[in-house]
Formats: sequence, structure tokens, C-alpha cells
Amino acid sequence: MGAESNKSALAKLSLMIVIKIGGSAITDKGGFEKARKARIAEIAKVIAGAAEKGNEPLILVHGAGSFGHPQVIKYKIADGVRTKKQEIGFAKTHASVLKLSYLLMREFEKNGMKVCLFSPIHFILQEKGKIKEFDTLSIMRALEKKITPLLHGDVVFDTVLGGSVCSGDKVVSHLGRKAKRVIFITEVNGILDGKGKTIRKIGREDLEKLKGVIGKARGHDVTGGMKEKLREIMKIGKPTFIVGAGNLKGIENLILGKKEEKCTKIVS
Repeated sequence: MGAESNKSALAKLSLMIVIKIGGSAITDKGGFEKARKARIAEIAKVIAGAAEKGNEPLILVHGAGSFGHPQVIKYKIADGVRTKKQEIGFAKTHASVLKLSYLLMREFEKNGMKVCLFSPIHFILQEKGKIKEFDTLSIMRALEKKITPLLHGDVVFDTVLGGSVCSGDKVVSHLGRKAKRVIFITEVNGILDGKGKTIRKIGREDLEKLKGVIGKARGHDVTGGMKEKLREIMKIGKPTFIVGAGNLKGIENLILGKKEEKCTKIVS
């Protein structure tokens, strides 16, 4: 696809809401391919319900959690894919993430949503671990047909490293720059301070103050945890909210554009 067509397709995203469902919220990151099925069902139900009430199209992205991260660590492919063993790990990582995607798809379909899976390995190319090409045309065509795209963190081909990890946060960062607003559904209710209270609003100038507050991700994580998430969010430049997976009403409110107190708003 030509650069102009891709640019035109991305421009249409200005009417969309991009929702990132965190891997830590829907899997046990300390386990191996262990899904939180009840949590997945709850989130799918609330998103499908809000989508039916609202008028704005959605793009869904989910993290890998315990589907993918353990393989990246085992086969040591975080810094590239060069050996036969790493090539095996590359394939196994992609296959593992798909298992989680299919679990999510089934739950959305149960709730009446038309969802189509888009795996980044097919349309994203990276260079030294950074997105070099991102073909959005098929995603836009799905939206035109009233089909909700479901993307995920993945391994993709890399012009320098052979292969590299493309996190769900990087996917959201790229798509979110043209979206109406972005919502991150995480394990906890927003960004927490040292006392465990939700920080209501964070700007770029607050990042230095938060260095000693934001903890490391629990379990397997090859994408940098909350600190890296915040760095990616700051690139978006659109209204961005972080809300807890257990705050189902809050998730609905944010999708519908209503005011929500129990979340963190990121201002970049």
C-alpha cells in the first residue's frame, strides 16, 4: 500500500476510541499461559455494552501477559532473532499470544460484538525495536464494515534485529495519536502514589517526581512495565485515561465520554 493511502487511513482514526486491555489485568503474569477467564468475561461484557450504547467505533488492543512474555524470556529474543533456537522462540511467542486473542474474541462474540483479529506480525515492520512501517488500511476497512479490530502485543520482523517485540503499548501509541481518546485498562485503578492512592492527573512534568513511586511490573514482563507504558502514553498527545479492570462502571463511563473520578488522566 502506498504511503498516501496509509496516511489517509490513519487520518480517519480521529473518530475512534482506542482501548488497551492490559496483560496484567487479564492474565496471571507470574504463571504460564494462565488467563483470568472471569475477568476477561467481565471486561468483554462491559466493553460490548458500552459499544452498543455509544456511537464511536472502537479499536481494541490487548497485552500478552503470561501468553508471550515467558517465551521471549526463555528463548532470549528481546534483543533480536538471530539463531535457530531464537527463530523457534519467535514462532512460539506469536502462537502463544494468539491463544489469548482467541479467548478474548470468543467473549466479545458472546456479547454480540463483531470482532476481527489483526496480528501485528502481518502489517508492522520494526527497525531496531521501533516501528518503521504500520499498514492501517485493512483496519480501516474493518471499521467501515462496522467490525471492531482486535490487535495485540506481538513479535514482528525487524530490518536490523531479524525480529523484535512490538508491545501492545507501542501499537496503542501509534494508533492513539490520531484517535479521539485512549483508554488503558490495567490491573490497578490508575497510577498509584506511594500510599496506594490513585493519582488523578499526570503531566510530562510529573514524570521525574514519580520515579521513586512507580513500581516494577509483577511476574514476567519484557516491555518495561509501568514506566515504559507512561513513556509510550506521553507520545500519544490525546486524552488518555488509565482505569482499573475491576472498575467496570468506570470503564463504561470512559468509553461513553462521561466523567470518571476513579482513574488517572494523562496530559502530555
